[in-house]
Amino acid sequence: MMIYNNRKLSALLIAVLFHGVALSSVSQARTALHEEPSAVVFRIIARENTVCLGSSLRLEIELRNDSKRALRVQPNGISGVYSSTTRPAREQGFPEHANHYDLFHPLPSDKQPPTVMLLPGRSHRRLISLPLSDDFYRTDGIYRLSLSYSGLLHASKESANTGPTLFTGSLDSNEIIFEIQDCK
Repeated sequence: MMIYNNRKLSALLIAVLFHGVALSSVSQARTALHEEPSAVVFRIIARENTVCLGSSLRLEIELRNDSKRALRVQPNGISGVYSSTTRPAREQGFPEHANHYDLFHPLPSDKQPPTVMLLPGRSHRRLISLPLSDDFYRTDGIYRLSLSYSGLLHASKESANTGPTLFTGSLDSNEIIFEIQDCK
């Protein structure tokens, strides 16, 4: 009877110990997945809130290093433009919600600037002009816009292997709201 109780007790202790180790591992994995901050923050700011039909939207772009080590970023890593709007539908009696995604390349690939080194907590800012001549922006109204960034978009083999780590992740910017007006 004593041997039976010892085996039962041993089995119970092993089960409790295994359960505790498993819970600890899951907890550590969740912490690693959910609490690790992104190394780079991608933010856009509209220089004006209202633009005319057929014009360009001037944006300030910021890439900020939120890590604890120096990183390099591609200054022209913007890979896409996502826009949405709600406008009156021509044949329907209710508003139409429209979305638009387009690839974006601010400079030809042979004229790409070199990567930029960012120390921890530092930012790289630049201005771009986003043409609003696409058919999607054909009517006046309120539009929402965000950009996509890819650290690998214009990366060369040489740029990936020199200096501090090259940020190769993908990011989505914040969303801005602007208005297009018929200025005629």
